[in-house]
Amino acid sequence: MRMLRRSYLIAALLGLTAPCACGAEPAADRVLVNGNILTVDASDSVAQAVAIGGGRIVGVGTNSEIEAFMGPATDRIDLQGRTVTPGLLDAHLHLSSGGLARITEADLSFPLVKSVGDAGKMRVAIAAMADELNRECMTGAKDPGIGYSLTYDPDGATATWNAYREVLAAGDLSVRVFALWRSPETLDEARELAARIGPFTRPMASTGDDRLISGGVKIIADGSGDARTAWMWQDWNRERTGLDEGNRGYPAIDAGVLRDLIMLYHDAGLNVGVHAVGDRAIDWTVAAMTVALIRNPRQGMRHSIIHASIPTDLALDTIAALQQNFDAGYPEPQANFTWWVGDTYAGNFGVQRSRRLNPFRSFQKRGIQWAGGSDYSATPFPARYGIWSSMVRQPLLGFYGNDTFGSDEAIDVRTALRSFTLWAAHQMFLEKKVGSIEVGKYADLAVWDTDLYTAEPGVIKNMQCQMTLLAGEIVYRR
Repeated sequence: MRMLRRSYLIAALLGLTAPCACGAEPAADRVLVNGNILTVDASDSVAQAVAIGGGRIVGVGTNSEIEAFMGPATDRIDLQGRTVTPGLLDAHLHLSSGGLARITEADLSFPLVKSVGDAGKMRVAIAAMADELNRECMTGAKDPGIGYSLTYDPDGATATWNAYREVLAAGDLSVRVFALWRSPETLDEARELAARIGPFTRPMASTGDDRLISGGVKIIADGSGDARTAWMWQDWNRERTGLDEGNRGYPAIDAGVLRDLIMLYHDAGLNVGVHAVGDRAIDWTVAAMTVALIRNPRQGMRHSIIHASIPTDLALDTIAALQQNFDAGYPEPQANFTWWVGDTYAGNFGVQRSRRLNPFRSFQKRGIQWAGGSDYSATPFPARYGIWSSMVRQPLLGFYGNDTFGSDEAIDVRTALRSFTLWAAHQMFLEKKVGSIEVGKYADLAVWDTDLYTAEPGVIKNMQCQMTLLAGEIVYRR
């Protein structure tokens, strides 16, 4: 089988040449057999078994083919028909601040404190949050804006980064983390930030140990949909059909400064993620990215539009062009917004705009790739919820009915899974190393009690993680 022959070659290149009882083939450290392996590769192929050696996948194929990797010391796990996917990833999860809130029971959604504070608590919070993610078959996250607070807090950001490093050094960081640094609002301070983090923030060149990555910078362009502060072209609604006259939200930063910040970071070689919820904020963000890329056509920067909740058709067309021509302009939306805060959003966005919220099918039609996230702690973090919500678009309570967002923008399970695996890995600059089950990639794997490709959506929402592996090591077992 071509897949297996290729696995032998990769295994040899990785130096996995220990003898085994089956002959000349390299022995694996661990094999998973008798399973339903959803690889999320380019062909979306399904296999029966996986072989792991040196933390990486060395074989994907049938049971008999993978049994050939068995040696005297190989750990054989019989999946008994369970389903395996790549470890799920979250492209927008406030792991550090959300983890701190989780252990202290503090509400940091609208921070009451200037800084995340105590370094010891932060280390405990990060390690505990990583464990919780593992329990949900999750192996990585993008932490957007470390040192999160109401104001720019460089000391808090540095303290959080150092806490991450200390948790990693202690062997307690059981997920891959891609961190964004919160941007200041002045160009002088932005230059200082770029000079300070630039030397170790180059994911397009190297992701280091692939476990903790200083990824880039986050800029906040507007507010939120639940508070009706996101920057919109038309007045916000109230209670679905009423109008909040005169309120179109507002930019969180002067639009000219937003453009200049994006250009500054882009020219400095830094990846940029811009929080933009409202359609007007998204238009401004996409336009600024376009100007930056035309002026300085760097390829592969993968700048992102965080949330990108309700883009205009013009924004969608421009995003598609940016991805095609520059490998930039990637939406990082939250499918959970139509669920967890769906009733509030339905009331605030109104009848027509609600149908355009999270336009995943429109992304698909234009060939736009996106990365799914939860925005924890604004919504629950388990990525299975995001996969389910991408498919059904149902609000939590149904206060205005269960079909307030319609099904025109709903997507199939295969695409939803890809947005929380391979496409999320792309936004962490790790798509060649994780995000799919392929030979040569890290063995970041999730074992489920449910076959996602055949189950009803409601079953996917409630499926249970059975086992999580990070680089071939079991970090959670039910």
